[in-house]
Amino acid sequence: MRRIFLDKINDIVTLTGEQHVHLSVVLRARVGDSVDIATGDGFVYSAAITSINSKNTVLKVTDKRVDGAEPDVKVSLYFAALKGEHNDLVVQKAVELGVSRLIPVKTKYTGPQAPRIDRLNKIAFSACAQSGRGKLVAVEEIVDFDSALQEIKKYDLAVFLYEKAVTPALKVFLRSNLCKSVRNIAILIGGEGGFSADEVLAAKNTGLTPLTLGNRILRAETASIAVLSCIMYELANED
Repeated sequence: MRRIFLDKINDIVTLTGEQHVHLSVVLRARVGDSVDIATGDGFVYSAAITSINSKNTVLKVTDKRVDGAEPDVKVSLYFAALKGEHNDLVVQKAVELGVSRLIPVKTKYTGPQAPRIDRLNKIAFSACAQSGRGKLVAVEEIVDFDSALQEIKKYDLAVFLYEKAVTPALKVFLRSNLCKSVRNIAILIGGEGGFSADEVLAAKNTGLTPLTLGNRILRAETASIAVLSCIMYELANED
């Protein structure tokens, strides 16, 4: 099923620009094809294409249903910017797993080249469409480590993964701290070189507890996927 993302919906929808090109050229949609429209309002709308020309695509909304793809708890991933395609993998899989925000972070061991946010947003868009997300997830501009910590302080719960942590394990921490009052969660993940001693101290002083995923040291992109998978599993079993 083809899926597009809009801010608002009417009975008749006229697409222009990138959405029109994506649907008519990239996805090769034709008159009569069905399209899902997600608006982030808790519903997904079915529509049929009624006309396509060089300038626009016109759709008629035919159905409305409850969106079941978005988690009730919003999870934000603050990930140390990686090299090239490693960022691509983090963004793609995080979106598929249900992340709500993606924020690259500049740490001491982050390379000099900033990630291409425009490229990452194209990957996020494709992942949202492929996985049937009910809203479009955007990759935000890179922030420095101290700014990330100040933002993370505002969350109901924060998960800080550190490769040298011994205890507590992520599973123990989540099962001790997840409750119905937790509505937004922040995850802080380091890069290829991990966090510096100063960054770990700053995170602890902010109130974050260093957590471990176990005895094996994972690649940064693997750690992001593993942590999100664990959190989504625990959220699904909260009841």
